[in-house]
Amino acid sequence: MSKKFFVVWLFCTCVAAVFAQLSWPEPLTIAEYENYGFDGKVITTPDSRRILLYSKYENETNHCYMQAYNQDNQALWTSPVALDGALDANHLFLTDQNEIACFNISPGNPYYNLYVTKYNLNGVQIGTPNVMIMYRYVGNLKLFSDHQGGIHVFGKDGNRTGYQHIYADGSIEHPYSGVNFPLIDWEAAIYNISIRNDGKIMISYADSPNTGLFVMDSSLNVQFSFTFPMSSGDSYYGWCALRSDDGFYMTINSDGLYKLYSYNSSGQSLWNQPVLLPAQMACDKMICDSQDRLIMTTDRSYQYYVQLYDTSGNGLYGVDGVHLFDFNSGDFAAKIMLDGVQGFYLMKQSVTNYEPSDLRYVNTADGSSSWVLPLSNLTGYQGRNTHHAWVDGGMFNLYNYQRMGEISGIYFNRANSSGNLEFASPGQELMSGSCGVIAYPIIGALGSNRAIAIWAVMTQDTPVRRILKYNLIEPGTGWVYEEDQYLLTVPQDISDLKCFATDEGNALIVWRVGGCGFYAQEVNHYGSQRWPTAKLLLNTTYSNKLNASYLDGSLYMAYTASGQTIRMQRFIDGEPVWDTQGVVVASNSLGYPNLTPTLEYLTDRTVVWSVWDNDTYPLMAYYNIVDENGQSLPGFTSSGLFLNAVQEPYHGFRVNGVRRGGDRLWLELSMARSVWIQEGHSGGYWSVAFDPVIQAVSDDGQILLPIGGLSTMFSYGSIADETAYYKCWQQPTNKLKIAKYNLSGNLQWVQSPFSEVNWSFSSGISLQKVSENEFLVYGATFSGSTNQYSYFSFSPDGQITAPPDMIFGQNGYGIQAELTNTRMGTYFLMYNTSGITAKVQYRASGAELGNSDEDSPAYSLISAYPNPFGDDIKLEFSMERPGLARLEIFNIRGQRILYTEYPDLLAGKNQIIWDGRDALKRECANGIYFIRMSNGKNTDLIKILRLR
Repeated sequence: MSKKFFVVWLFCTCVAAVFAQLSWPEPLTIAEYENYGFDGKVITTPDSRRILLYSKYENETNHCYMQAYNQDNQALWTSPVALDGALDANHLFLTDQNEIACFNISPGNPYYNLYVTKYNLNGVQIGTPNVMIMYRYVGNLKLFSDHQGGIHVFGKDGNRTGYQHIYADGSIEHPYSGVNFPLIDWEAAIYNISIRNDGKIMISYADSPNTGLFVMDSSLNVQFSFTFPMSSGDSYYGWCALRSDDGFYMTINSDGLYKLYSYNSSGQSLWNQPVLLPAQMACDKMICDSQDRLIMTTDRSYQYYVQLYDTSGNGLYGVDGVHLFDFNSGDFAAKIMLDGVQGFYLMKQSVTNYEPSDLRYVNTADGSSSWVLPLSNLTGYQGRNTHHAWVDGGMFNLYNYQRMGEISGIYFNRANSSGNLEFASPGQELMSGSCGVIAYPIIGALGSNRAIAIWAVMTQDTPVRRILKYNLIEPGTGWVYEEDQYLLTVPQDISDLKCFATDEGNALIVWRVGGCGFYAQEVNHYGSQRWPTAKLLLNTTYSNKLNASYLDGSLYMAYTASGQTIRMQRFIDGEPVWDTQGVVVASNSLGYPNLTPTLEYLTDRTVVWSVWDNDTYPLMAYYNIVDENGQSLPGFTSSGLFLNAVQEPYHGFRVNGVRRGGDRLWLELSMARSVWIQEGHSGGYWSVAFDPVIQAVSDDGQILLPIGGLSTMFSYGSIADETAYYKCWQQPTNKLKIAKYNLSGNLQWVQSPFSEVNWSFSSGISLQKVSENEFLVYGATFSGSTNQYSYFSFSPDGQITAPPDMIFGQNGYGIQAELTNTRMGTYFLMYNTSGITAKVQYRASGAELGNSDEDSPAYSLISAYPNPFGDDIKLEFSMERPGLARLEIFNIRGQRILYTEYPDLLAGKNQIIWDGRDALKRECANGIYFIRMSNGKNTDLIKILRLR
């Protein structure tokens, strides 16, 4: 992943301004992935072009596209057609008139309605766009031709199956008039809708106590319907196959025995008795071959079989059929694709990655497999992949979605009936790009002037297996490393991440793997890792949260050791200091089995826990403070000091947050009470309402506010210092309020700044104290459908200051915002909840930057000649007195390609010649470059252009 580099040449003007603004012209990109997506939606035109739907993340938004490819998989349209909505909400259909109908399921206040837009084969829109076809929660979409240029549309609406008919001219038969258009209005489970080339439609369903099937012609005239009752032990899950004579086969599970039936087009049984499948043999797939014989796959005791039945119901492969393979679980999907009379392809694909995926060719004559190929031979990936597979001209064809490591894309491969592949794995590439999902991004302080960005990246197609990356940030130059560094290269199920600044100026990074393993690594100012491999700190089966703090050169971790105790451990240099099991800091001293301590927070060496006596809400909260030896401070014990308890009419509470301010803790709680809900419900029901309160306790065990706490509003962001507690809340909807409480809990002031700004409170509001007289407030805001970031400052006396760049950036849907303050300035973390992109912006503190050093030689970069240049360029600069200068050259992508120090330059004019080569003596390409000269305090910049 390339990093963007932004040189800060405006430091001096930013610092000199009345209000310090954001220091970088553009934010740094921590990670931004293209994340191609493909869910197997493909249509084929009569001239063999294929239209694919896919998605790609770009311009900070996920987009859905449609593109046409020829038989050589070359794109036919100059640019893809952008579609509304997400990939999984779009569907394609080719009409008899060779028009592409794109169906989109879009949210519609608050329902999900179905719309259609048509395109010609060149991707040009035709007719009226976004015609509403169906209303309200459309799902399980089925599309069929009416063989007159129109489309029959079936879509699930709750327990109804809705129907719509689109005529060839694009008009619809049933315009929406406030009610939906159901064809079938029952609480039935529809399992099978299939269509023949002549337009006949067969629908099978299960509607207790009946199972049924009906066939319609292309005008939806019901030719016949067939139902029969099912006993309590019977079930039907779509085992049905339509023959060319309009008859059909159907399989019913009757008390564990599978029975195969055959019916003609009038619904009359063709066999005197159904065919009984062997005991414990379960039907999986059914399909008719070109001779109307039935191919059925079955499973029994983790073995998979195939059987071929003739039209009289005789099994041609013996009693059980032919054994194809064994499997470990039922977590795979099988697909049969016919290849004329000779045989068929059987594709087995894992659903959960626990089963191997493969492709085989089965001979119809005897059921034997001519060959078996691991699916990874075609796709490069053995696990579960989204795909589109079909047989054409005897060849098995596959469009496959590939997601391996940090690459995603769509690939094509083909195999013939002899098992020969057209392309080496993973196949022919249609498109590919960077891939990943970011989680737990953090910005931490590093040394006196740097910061570190750490984040987890999901690279495999599994929910939580991630690697860990990091990079260093210099306020004046951006990223230190051209390429990201790795803390963890083998994907693990990382579920939490924290970073602490050590007394030595290093970054101590702690993370949790799974539910019980806690690891650490330390990174110094130069980016080097302290230990060859991460340190395993703890391995406990009970903890479900990472509770860690750093104080006086030690890392402290609190964890649930059993159902009755909470323990704490101290670490120095990654090694435990106390007893192997740590020390008990919280226990159930009352001895009642139902009164169990639940760890809530750890701050410094103070642990906060709640006590439950039921399975719903805790009733009491306690805290304990220990010294560097793990011993409780005077007045404290592992039984804890009382923090808060519920009072009538409340019956429980939640601990929402704990903030340390000097020698006290501020607790944010919400008290639970029962309420009777009557409005909108004929009978009414009991529910739970939560009333927010705050409480404060001192480090010497004093409860500082009234028992039960002070009533307030729900906090969406808060901070405390030695003098006060500050919090943000929402009132009215999407509007921000901020308040200050003094040490006695008295409200000092309330402000309602920027009434025109809408805040995304679901993302939370981040507060940081950046100086004795300034606090920053930062969060996600929105205007219409545009999501942005906003910040402002306030003083302890409630003065609000709006910077000129108060609203900045845009990061798509579901954005998050967090602040990290360092000595040099404040970092604004920007990322979205989908994990596709994360960025960071910077605001200099003004105190340490831009001030001249009396011992540093002043200089200025006078010129770079010639500019543009071809082979060499002369850099002239002047030094007021002898000293050090540094030369750095960056390309347009922000990558530093050359760094040189000149320790003993003379006063006056100096000249350096750059030969256009990087640090590895490689010739640099034509383009824009940035020359930066600095001496550690002062910086000068010039832009140059190379043309050869």
